[in-house]
Amino acid sequence: SQSHSPSKSTMSAPASGSGGGGDQLSKALDLLQRLPPANMRNNLAYVLQIAPDIAADLLDTVDQPLDVQICPQSGAEYIQCEFNRDEDSYRSPWSNQYDPPLPDGRTPPEHLRELELAANDVFRAYREQYYGGGVSSVYAFESEGEFAVAVLLKKTAAGGRSVETGVWDAIHVVDVAAAVNGAFTYKIVSTIILSVVTESGAIDLSGSLTKTDAKTL
Repeated sequence: SQSHSPSKSTMSAPASGSGGGGDQLSKALDLLQRLPPANMRNNLAYVLQIAPDIAADLLDTVDQPLDVQICPQSGAEYIQCEFNRDEDSYRSPWSNQYDPPLPDGRTPPEHLRELELAANDVFRAYREQYYGGGVSSVYAFESEGEFAVAVLLKKTAAGGRSVETGVWDAIHVVDVAAAVNGAFTYKIVSTIILSVVTESGAIDLSGSLTKTDAKTL
């Protein structure tokens, strides 16, 4: 089964002295950082054709534009990403089932599943109020600390103000770990991927931004 790293952040370079594979990964990340994020999926495919040995590390390091699918059981939209993937299947936060079906796919323990369901309801309401639509998904999973939660939001707009298409992808990952005296450390990694294309095609902009913060409470 696929394991997920809550400390994932876009374009983070490997530690020095990691050998030839680390050097390849560092160069690949440097190259991808200079290319449009909106074309990340195609660019990744090209890089992996040249350097297939770094596929696992590269896919776990680079945030890609979010994909949206329909849950076969509930009919609701959900977001596909590294945090709900196991092998080549993706788990719906609504049904807790994988598509394509994966009988032994990784699922959160009961207490995290309850948290996941409640968080999906909360962020669905937030998304409607703040974004005025779009798609959101929340995934909870065990981590090296206590647990982690990935909150993903996607908003696509077309037409109006001379904009042909505009896409906003937000990826927020919170890792929770026990600290001393009953306190907990909360580390958040937030990535925004934005792309805008004008109706005339004269302007085609895309970019991404990642920020990290941590607090002990």
